[in-house]
Amino acid sequence: MKTLARGFWLLVQLAGGLLALAWFVMARRGCPLLLTHHQDRDVRGRDQQMGVLLDALAPRCIEVARVPLTRESLGRAMSARPCLPYAAIVAVARILAPRARDRARVLAARTRVVRSLLRLLRPRVVFLIDESGSGQPFVRASRTLGIRSVGIQHGDFAPGSALYDRASAHDVVAADVLCVWSDWFRARLLAISSIYTAVNTRVTGRLRYDSGEATGVAHEALAVAVLGEAKAQFDVAISPFVEALRADPSIVVEVHPHPAVAASARDLQATLRWCDVAVGMRSSALLEALWWRRPIVVVDAGEGSNDWVAAGVAAACRQPGSVVGVCRSAAREHEGLERARATVWGASPGQMCQTHSSWSVEQVIEASRGPVSG
Repeated sequence: MKTLARGFWLLVQLAGGLLALAWFVMARRGCPLLLTHHQDRDVRGRDQQMGVLLDALAPRCIEVARVPLTRESLGRAMSARPCLPYAAIVAVARILAPRARDRARVLAARTRVVRSLLRLLRPRVVFLIDESGSGQPFVRASRTLGIRSVGIQHGDFAPGSALYDRASAHDVVAADVLCVWSDWFRARLLAISSIYTAVNTRVTGRLRYDSGEATGVAHEALAVAVLGEAKAQFDVAISPFVEALRADPSIVVEVHPHPAVAASARDLQATLRWCDVAVGMRSSALLEALWWRRPIVVVDAGEGSNDWVAAGVAAACRQPGSVVGVCRSAAREHEGLERARATVWGASPGQMCQTHSSWSVEQVIEASRGPVSG
C-alpha cells in the first residue's frame, strides 16, 4: 500500500513538473534567452556579469544558468530568479550520446539538445557569456535556427588563447556580435582572434552590479588581497609569495579563492573595495581591481602577464623576497594607478563604463538588433 501511495505521489510530482514546464514555455516563448555563469554569482545569487541585463529585460526573459546540480548551488541561483540549469542540457546530451568522449562529439550532442530547446522556446535573441567556450552549443544552434546571438565579454583576452582562434580551437564559431568592456580589451581580442573583427565586435562597457565609486576601508596596515585562480599548480606557485606577505606584521592578507575552486566569505567586489593592493598571476579579477582604483601586482610574470607589465597596467614581482616592497611601492604610485586604469578601462571610465547608467545596457540591447551571420 505504501509503495502504491509513493508511486502515485511520484506521478503527481512528475505531472506537476511537466505542467509547470509547459506553462513556463508558453509564458516565455519568444522572449530573449540569456546563458549565465554560476562563477559570476555574488553572495546574493545575482549574476555579476549578466544580472544588470537580466534586470533590464525582466520579467520577459529566459535564463539558462551554468550552475552545478546541487541543492546549495541551485538554491543560490534560484534566489535571484527562476532559471533553467545548463547541467540538465549536459545530462540529456549524455543520455543521447553515451559514448561521446572527444570534444567534437560532446559539442555536437549538446548542440542538438540546445537546438531542440531553442525550437521549443523560440527566443528572438540569445545573449550568452563565455561565447567561445561553454556557450558554443548556443552559438551553433542559434545560427542554424536563424536566431541572433550576442556574446558578452567574460574575461581578458590573453595572448596564446585558443578560444578565439578557429585554427586552434576546433573550428570555434563566432557569435553574431561580441560586446566588450573597452577599446583596450577589443584591441587585445582582435590581435589574437581569427573569428572576431572590427565588424562583429562592439564596445558596450561593463554590465556589473557596482557604482564605480572607489570608496574603501582605511587600514593601519597595508591590506593585500591575493586573487585565486582555477588553473593547476596555482596554489603551489602563489604560496611562497603569500607566506612572505604574511610574515610581515605590517601587512594584512586575505586570499580570495576563485569561485570555481571554493566559495569566498565575501564577493569579489567587497574584497577589492577592502584591499589596498591586489596580487595575483593571470586572473581577469586583477584588471577588475583597476576599475576600483586598486594597484595590481603580478607575481612570476613569466606566466603570460608580461604584456600587462609592458603596457604599464601592472607591477611585476618575480621573487617572494621582494613582494612586500613591490606592494608598498605600488600602493604609493597614485598617478601610475590612474594611468593604468585609463589604459584598461578608457580615458573617461566613469562615462564609458559606468555600470548603472543605461548606456551599457542600451548598447548591448541595440547589438541584438541585426542580421544573423551566414
